[in-house]
Amino acid sequence: MLATLTLTGWIFMLASTLSVATVTIWCFAKVLTEPGEPPEPHIGLGP
Repeated sequence: MLATLTLTGWIFMLASTLSVATVTIWCFAKVLTEPGEPPEPHIGLGP
C-alpha cells in the first residue's frame, strides 16, 4: 500500500534526505582528500 503524504510531509522528507546526503558527501570528501602538513607535535607536555 502506498502511503500518502501531505505537502508538509513531502517537504520535510525531501529536506531531511537532502541534508543527510549533503553531510554524508561532505564527510566522505573530507576524509578522502589528501591532508596538508601534519600538525606540529607538542613539545614538553609528556615524558
